[in-house]
Amino acid sequence: TPASVQDFVAKLREKGHTAEYWEHQGRPHAYLDGGRNEFLGTEFEKDAPPALDKMIEFMDQVFAE
Repeated sequence: TPASVQDFVAKLREKGHTAEYWEHQGRPHAYLDGGRNEFLGTEFEKDAPPALDKMIEFMDQVFAE
């Protein structure tokens, strides 16, 4: 759940780790799975880029330190 992930992020930060919480609003779980999931209404080419951009931005910040 988002709440459990936020708790985990808080614990990481308490231990001095860099962590960021980002929720892909309006998207169900598994939007990073390749292809299309008609049941969930997700499509990798449409739904994944915002999340991938966010991940790359985070890694660029962490590994640039």
